[in-house]
Amino acid sequence: MQIHGDESSMYIEALKEKLKGERKIEIWKAIRVKDGDSIEKMSEYNVDAFVLDAYIEGAYGGGGKTFDWELASKAKEYGKIILAGGLNIENVKEAIDKLAPFGVDVSSGVETSGYKDGDKIRDFIYKARS
Repeated sequence: MQIHGDESSMYIEALKEKLKGERKIEIWKAIRVKDGDSIEKMSEYNVDAFVLDAYIEGAYGGGGKTFDWELASKAKEYGKIILAGGLNIENVKEAIDKLAPFGVDVSSGVETSGYKDGDKIRDFIYKARS
C-alpha cells in the first residue's frame, strides 16, 4: 500500500495495526523530496519502503520532474527506496546505475499525449532491466 499524503508516523502505526492479519501488507510512504530536510524526515517513519518523488508546490505527485539524486543516495540509510519523479526511457538506466534503488516508479515518463504508450512502457522496462 502506497501512502502519498501528509500522514504522521502515528497515523501509519495505527494503519499498520488495522492491517494486521494472516497476510502481511507492506506500507510504502511517499516522500516529496525538496531538500535534505525531506530526507531526514524519513527517520520518523517505520515503513517497509519509501517512494521518493519530486517536490512540487501544492501537489502530491512529482509532475514528471526529477529531483537531486544525491539526496536519494542519502535516503537509502532509512530503508528501501523506490525512485520516482521524472523517470523516462532516457534516464532510468542512469538512475538505477547511480542509486541501485529497490525499485523504480514511472507514470508520465511513458505517456504520449497524456495516455500510457505501450511502446514506451516496453522500452522503459527494457532499459530498467539492462
